Amino acid sequence: VCELLPLLIPLLQQLHCDIICRLVVFLLKAYHRPLSASPQLQPLIAELSRLALARTSELRDLIGTNYHGMLFFQREMEAREGVHLFKDATVERKERERKKRRREKITQRAATLADSTST
Repeated sequence: VCELLPLLIPLLQQLHCDIICRLVVFLLKAYHRPLSASPQLQPLIAELSRLALARTSELRDLIGTNYHGMLFFQREMEAREGVHLFKDATVERKERERKKRRREKITQRAATLADSTST
């Protein structure tokens, strides 16, 4: 692990840093005690932490920008064509759950009525 951590710094500066961040977190969790006890690795761990935070922040900004750009594009297309491009999955899921709860209540009531009439 001590030889692997210095190799992760240049990898964090590349494009796909999310996998490297997961690897760093895994290694820090798995080898926390020996890594924190080693004074030579403290600056390296601090540098990895700084780089990981900076790169994940950049990715979050990029994803947020892309997401809001797509929402803007969707609204523009819907306004221009008068058609909804994407259905809201949460609305459909809530509707299905509501219907399922209603069916469960009906079957519960039927079971309760059947029990009360048989006694």
